[in-house]
Amino acid sequence: VEALEAAIIKAEEDIFTAEDPAAVVDAIVAELNAAKMVYITTVELGEGETIDMSWLVVNPTFDTNLSGWTSEGGAQNKAHASNKTNGIITGGFYENWNPSPFTGSIYQVINGLPNGKYKVKVAAFGNGAHVFANDTQVQMTSDDGTWYEVETMVSNGTLKFGIVNNNNTGWMGIDNASIAFAGAVDLSELQATLAEKLVEAEAIDQTTAMNAEALAALTTAIANAKNVAETEEALTTALADLTSAVTAANS
Repeated sequence: VEALEAAIIKAEEDIFTAEDPAAVVDAIVAELNAAKMVYITTVELGEGETIDMSWLVVNPTFDTNLSGWTSEGGAQNKAHASNKTNGIITGGFYENWNPSPFTGSIYQVINGLPNGKYKVKVAAFGNGAHVFANDTQVQMTSDDGTWYEVETMVSNGTLKFGIVNNNNTGWMGIDNASIAFAGAVDLSELQATLAEKLVEAEAIDQTTAMNAEALAALTTAIANAKNVAETEEALTTALADLTSAVTAANS
């Protein structure tokens, strides 16, 4: 807390004493953001408390464009739209549309995050498709704009979140994204998550066509996960390596 307060005081001094305040804004914001990151790794949150980190989301509201987001898959139309406002979807949003159900996703990736639990909240539509954050998904239940929240774990500093469709619908969209840090992950949660990922990894058919590098990484990650030391650092590393290996093996 003291370090964050010191960073805020310094920022105020720098902006008021600069000959050209506009020229130093970016540097000041970067210093404040770095101080926030340090603060997040040290603060103890109470039950249900979170720290808003939506300042890291690029273009969360799609007011005028789609910058910061990626769309992949078979949708015919991947575009900025504004024809579905209902107070939850507001103004512009990112849509994927196809005349028939399709497979695809709209997502953003944030790197350099403190490891821990995160809550992702978005306004979205696309009955049967899913809102996702890393390995966690919540199914959408409406073709009207609805709020959805997903809680997931970041173990390698990376959060990938958005919406994904697996031939469930022909139209889906996303708007008003936010993320929040929900606290550190305790060892039992790490152990349980690693165990779940290990089951997923061992279920991959290694006899199918897979390049040698991906197969070697998967085999090594599985072995390491089975023999990992019961420390936060070791569990976090094993989970990140296993997650990467599973992704590579399935690609």
